[in-house]
Amino acid sequence: MTDRNSDINRMALRAQELAQTKTVELTSDDHSIRVVAAPGGGVKELELNHRAYGMSGAELGPRILALLQEAQQRVDDELQDEIAAVFTEEA
Repeated sequence: MTDRNSDINRMALRAQELAQTKTVELTSDDHSIRVVAAPGGGVKELELNHRAYGMSGAELGPRILALLQEAQQRVDDELQDEIAAVFTEEA
């Protein structure tokens, strides 16, 4: 039983490490916006280049939000798959 508990603790620590370090980076098609998203809706980085500064707020806001939503969905999906693999492979 102790070995099983040790295995579970090791898997839980690996899952926690993945959750703390996992990110996804996306760049808009025109390279005006770059985002780095973390699990659970976290935003690690948001970078705008000279092209973005030429856009109106009404144009830029929705583009930033759409890119962030895509990055956040990807990071959450990837994290879910990676954590499932930790518990499947090591179980």
